[in-house]
Amino acid sequence: MQGMMGGMMGLQWMFNVPLVGISSGIIIIFSSIMMNIQRNTQIYGILVLIFAVISLLVLGVFIIGIIGAILGIIAGMVAISRR
Repeated sequence: MQGMMGGMMGLQWMFNVPLVGISSGIIIIFSSIMMNIQRNTQIYGILVLIFAVISLLVLGVFIIGIIGAILGIIAGMVAISRR
C-alpha cells in the first residue's frame, strides 16, 4: 500500500543527484590541492579521474558540468602520466 504520498518516492533521485555531484566536486578540488602539496601525484590523479567520470555521469546534462568533468578527466590523466 503506497499511502497518500507514495507517488513522491519516485522523485527522491532528483534530490540525491545534486548531492552526488557536489560531493564529487569537493573531492576533485581536495585531490587537486593535495596534488600540488604532496609528491605522490598519481594517487590523487586517480581520485580526480574517478570522481570526474562520476561527475560527468551525474551532472552531464549541464554545460558547466560537462566542461568541468572533461577538464577533470584531462587533469587526472596528466597527473597519472607525470612522474
